[in-house]
Amino acid sequence: MHDALNAREPDLRASACRCARFWPAAVPRLIELLEDLHHDVAREAAIVLGVLGRCEAVPFLVGLVMREPTNEVIEALVTVGTDECFVALGRVADVWPDLRHLVIRALAASDHRLAITLLRRIDPDQPMIVTDES
Repeated sequence: MHDALNAREPDLRASACRCARFWPAAVPRLIELLEDLHHDVAREAAIVLGVLGRCEAVPFLVGLVMREPTNEVIEALVTVGTDECFVALGRVADVWPDLRHLVIRALAASDHRLAITLLRRIDPDQPMIVTDES
């Protein structure tokens, strides 16, 4: 795996990033690859780091979701789950109405307070989650 993450060919590095989610020792190299000169490599590294819940990927993912919103990027942002991630997802729902359903699905899977607030704003018909606190 280490050799593939350091390969000369960007396609091979990008593919290795996708596989690295199953190899925790690759996290430091994935963080380095966020600055790869090849956008596809940096994108794949950011998505995997996001799926792993790593905050180092947030700046890249936030920029990426506004330029190239995909289901993988949306899910990675929800997994990291910082306020900045959820604000970006709210913007995506406003700017890309055709992707609103992906944002709604991702937010519905989170119990983060901001995810719930955004979900209510984006989809007022969403059933409210009621917890029994008695």
